[in-house]
Amino acid sequence: MHALADRLTQEHHALDRLCWEVYKAIDAGDRATATAKFREFEAMCEPHFQAEDEELFVEVVAQDERLRVHAQDMAREHDQLRQLTARMAKELAKEFTEETMFHCERLLRVLRGHAQKEELLLFSHAGVCA
Repeated sequence: MHALADRLTQEHHALDRLCWEVYKAIDAGDRATATAKFREFEAMCEPHFQAEDEELFVEVVAQDERLRVHAQDMAREHDQLRQLTARMAKELAKEFTEETMFHCERLLRVLRGHAQKEELLLFSHAGVCA
């Protein structure tokens, strides 16, 4: 399970970096880069969420039933991130405005908080990360 947790942690960093690059591209008015980086972000999200929901969380809860509530909360946050990602896709199809920046910033903040909670509450407490 260490390999899976390590891979997912690396993906957290990659998702954060991609979302930040989208934000910077929006701020610069660079539609091509924003769209390209967002497509990379979208392509990575669902497989990442599925690996956590269907593999890692199941293993973590099997090791320590007390972590079930945290795993369920993280799965709900995946749904929230899916919604924010869908909203961001719609925003990128329009002219960039302050609202575009706001939605990207919100996605980035939720993503960062979510990844931090997963790593602190699930990965490390379950002993799956070194």
